[in-house]
Amino acid sequence: MFGLEALDQRRRQAARHGIVAENAGIDVQEFHGRCPCGVARLDTRYRLRTKRLKSAKIELIVSIWKRCKALARAGVKPVQDLNDLYLFAAVVQHKGFSPAGRALDIPKSKLSKHVARLEQRLGVRLIERSTRRFRVTDIGQEFYQQCQSVLAGVEVAEALVAKARAEPRGIVRLACPPDIAQSLMARILPAFLKRFAEVKVQMLVANRPVDLIEERVDVALRVRTRLDTDPNLTMRILGQSRQVLVASPDFIARHGGHIGVETLGLVPTLSSTEQFVQDTWHLTDPDGRKVEVAHEPRLSGSSFAMLKQAAIEGLGVALLPEQVADDAIDAGALVLVLPGWTAPMGTIHLVFTTRQGLLPAVRALIDHIVKEYPRMMKECTEALRAVP
Repeated sequence: MFGLEALDQRRRQAARHGIVAENAGIDVQEFHGRCPCGVARLDTRYRLRTKRLKSAKIELIVSIWKRCKALARAGVKPVQDLNDLYLFAAVVQHKGFSPAGRALDIPKSKLSKHVARLEQRLGVRLIERSTRRFRVTDIGQEFYQQCQSVLAGVEVAEALVAKARAEPRGIVRLACPPDIAQSLMARILPAFLKRFAEVKVQMLVANRPVDLIEERVDVALRVRTRLDTDPNLTMRILGQSRQVLVASPDFIARHGGHIGVETLGLVPTLSSTEQFVQDTWHLTDPDGRKVEVAHEPRLSGSSFAMLKQAAIEGLGVALLPEQVADDAIDAGALVLVLPGWTAPMGTIHLVFTTRQGLLPAVRALIDHIVKEYPRMMKECTEALRAVP
């Protein structure tokens, strides 16, 4: 069998999740429910998911709808079950119900019911049969030739679907904060793209919450001190994001060669808060004692890249994620302030809308990030620990 029932089910599901009737110029009340010829159930209840489909797919399903209406007005009843075509063709090919039943491991009575239902729907006799005689009628022979063409097309279509599900290919939309995109993702993605030549990655770089469904994003990388609780999202945790206090060597020299926790709030600071108000850094010393350091930032903003550059220019002390600051520390452009002290860590994780039915390209990218991101974070941590 060709899995035609499953194919028909997928077609109905695609129609259910893919159509916005208003965009196609079709009346919503008319469009809701089963299409005129009974081929598919085209539902408008899932209109919010429509933006996930490309316009070409929407146009295809709309064209099917309009053709169904035309056939219904003409009084033509299309075949509703492609298995009827397949089983009829098998009976003709094996020259009888019994041989076809043995070849397909299907009872002869079931084959007979399918063919009889097909004949009743078409209103013609396709096969003359009796206990001793089996003959395909002239119209049955012509219909058989057309069935062969249809079934061959179904085989090709299923082969295309199977290939798409077996090989990573196509476009994957990945959402990521700007600073992570510039630091770690720039190191991770090239290897993925070299390995999977048929995959394209479209980055949505944004320092804001991204709606995966509304913005047609396949997977998003997030850093949160509190994890997402949306039950519609699946999460894969990558690791923890450690923050470090840094400043330029020149800045340290201009402030006595050393900055302690007692004087940290008295020197110019750079903060990731977006408001010019007093900020507070929550720090923990090597013995586990928690300290709050109040300070008034000289420069504030949500871009860690900007704060990093400002720190390199000697404008103040900044609290940066270690993966953002590690290259500047390695180069000697920044040094650690209060080595051994820690700040609250964020959880780095991936979110995507479903675990089942992921396209191979999306799953391949998720698996690649899950494998490579912790390794890259470990390299950053080891580099920082090696700094005297």
